[in-house]
Formats: sequence, C-alpha cells, structure tokens
Amino acid sequence: MTRSTSRYLFGLLLATVPLALGAVLEHFVEEAFSSTLLVGVFLCCTAVLLWVASAHNGGTKTEADAKYSDGFKVGLMQLVALFPGVSRSGSTICGGLFCGFRKDFAVRFAFLMSIPAVLGAVVFKLPDLKEAGISGEMLLPCAVGFGISIPAQAKRMADLSDGAIVGSAIVKVIAEYGRDCVEPVKEYVKKMADAVKRQ
Repeated sequence: MTRSTSRYLFGLLLATVPLALGAVLEHFVEEAFSSTLLVGVFLCCTAVLLWVASAHNGGTKTEADAKYSDGFKVGLMQLVALFPGVSRSGSTICGGLFCGFRKDFAVRFAFLMSIPAVLGAVVFKLPDLKEAGISGEMLLPCAVGFGISIPAQAKRMADLSDGAIVGSAIVKVIAEYGRDCVEPVKEYVKKMADAVKRQ
C-alpha cells in the first residue's frame, strides 16, 4: 500500500468519526423532521451553501497531499446532513472544496465516504426495522440500487427491484458539466429509466 493510499483511507476513516455524534443527536434530528419550518430553513441553508460552493473553484489537493484534518472537517459536513433538507452529497462535496480539494477529488471523496455512512445507518437502524416487521426479503430491493451508475447495471438489477437510486452518479454528472449540466442530467436519467423498464 502506497503512502498516498494509506493517507486516503485514513482520511476516509476520520471522515466517519463525526457520525458517531449522530447517535447522540438522534432525538434532535427526529424532532427536526417533524417541523416543516426547520425543513424549510435547512433547505434554504443548503441552497446558500451550494451557491457559495458554485463560486468556489476548490483547490489542488488530492489524496496525495490532503491533510487528515481535512477528512474530519468534511465528516462534520456529513454530520450536518443528518438534518432534513440538507443534501449529504452536496454538503460533503462543498466541504471538500472549502478544504481545498480538487473538484474531481472532492466528488470522489464524498462518494466513498458515503459507503460506511450508509452501511452504518443500516446496522444502527436494523433493530427498528425488525421491530417494524420489515424482513430481509423486503430489504433486498432497497439494497440492490447501491453503487449502480450505468444503464447496464440498472438493467441487471431490474429483476430484483423497481428501480435504482443513483444520486451519487448524478452528482458526478453535475460536477463534470457544471452550469451546463441540465441536459446531460436529463439524458442520463432517461437512459437509466429506459434500462429498468420491464418489457
């Protein structure tokens, strides 16, 4: 394992540490979901954050020279995304840009740090899902969309699910095309939707 790879992995590990506070904040987060006012406030905050980030070109940092503290800072942005109306991918990519990450690295880092976050959330909430009577068979169609990013993958999964969640893949398209992303996103979504249509 190279030094840059070990730095990268340790940075991702540090990025998940703030989520441990999520268990402490669970009550406050659930209360926030019951307040339409707070949802609206957080949506406005997300809009401002994304607007500021759109004017920020990021920096030049990659896995080779990103600091460990940068990973922790981006992790704090992911913690904020527990609240309703805050985009997880949007806030973490913005966090990476504010830390001086290169744009493509910020997107990649945000996507990879979502994996332990999502898996951790599933494990944390598994007792609640079982208590609600949701079985493993019911969870499978929810899980198959994870990591799907191209039409061929979505088509293979169509027999197991009614669709695929491709939020991170759409974020990559947006990051690639910037302000000219509307048509590429429409084209991408259409291709994915056509792929999962049952004949």
